[in-house]
Amino acid sequence: MKAVLPEYLFGELCREAFSPIVQHHQLFQALSGRHPGFHYNLCTRCMDDWYVVPGEVLFSAGRSCEQMIFVAHGAVKYDSIMDLETDESFSRRSKKETALGAASKKGGGVPGGVPGGPEQESNDALFPVMPSLVRKMSMVHHQQSVLSKTPMRLTAGDWMCELCLWTSWTYHGKAEASSGSTLLCLKPEKFLEVVQGHKDAAAELAYYAQAVVEELNQTPQDELSDLLHFELED
Repeated sequence: MKAVLPEYLFGELCREAFSPIVQHHQLFQALSGRHPGFHYNLCTRCMDDWYVVPGEVLFSAGRSCEQMIFVAHGAVKYDSIMDLETDESFSRRSKKETALGAASKKGGGVPGGVPGGPEQESNDALFPVMPSLVRKMSMVHHQQSVLSKTPMRLTAGDWMCELCLWTSWTYHGKAEASSGSTLLCLKPEKFLEVVQGHKDAAAELAYYAQAVVEELNQTPQDELSDLLHFELED
């Protein structure tokens, strides 16, 4: 369709189709009102659709996470890995660089970031926070039955693997299509490319990323999951 439609018309179709799904995420919903240009580019330049058949495995524990996934249509079953310490791939949690933090080092600062802030990273931090940012945001941490052995069923508007946008992430469970489903995939590299072109939105995203990473540093290893959700407190 992209090959036969004018670029503007194709972009409008993507925005109309993808925006209602993406806005289930609280942060993206808020940014859509404050930064409509960023939201438009998020929907038109970042999202890849993925059609899966029943029983198709989306990812398995232990592999490097490559994308955040929204369920646009259909259903996905997610099983968490309960005994992570028995798997060597999960037994060592080393420090990792965040995506926005890496951009800050390469480009002299994330657009809209706060330069010259104090070092936030501690020796026992499991994930690195961005040292250039000083504002802290209060977060609400949603586990979505992480400790339950009952598989989770995700439907339209749900998402998985948000954490790969903010830090290096390894899959902590297995996701499988329960039915023929349409997914929207958001890859960190495409996301970062769009973020760098929107200074004001980038500042808010960087603060959010810092807060998420700080929450991860306080989360017990056996509670980590690809379904972890974070929401800003009012």
